[in-house]
Amino acid sequence: MIKALADLHIERKLTHVFGILLIVVIHHFFSLEACWMILLIAGVPLLLLDIFRHRSALLQKFSLKLFGAVMRRRELHGMTGTTYLLVGVAVILAVFPHNIVA
Repeated sequence: MIKALADLHIERKLTHVFGILLIVVIHHFFSLEACWMILLIAGVPLLLLDIFRHRSALLQKFSLKLFGAVMRRRELHGMTGTTYLLVGVAVILAVFPHNIVA
């Protein structure tokens, strides 16, 4: 279920903080190759779900059940912020050396 904007504020902020901290911790404790593997294992399924949920009512329903509590209304018809975040992390890992990313 999609919540009103005011109801999302705390939940989305906590989700953002947890997600960013998880990325930082993974990057700190794992090699670049391991970071890529973790990003691919976690990111590719999420990216595919985000792309194909617009073509399948079943996937849309599944996606809403998993992430609806922190989704904004505009994310129903577009990509989610998580997709942009994961693509951005992939670009940063690809462009910059490991020590610069750190």
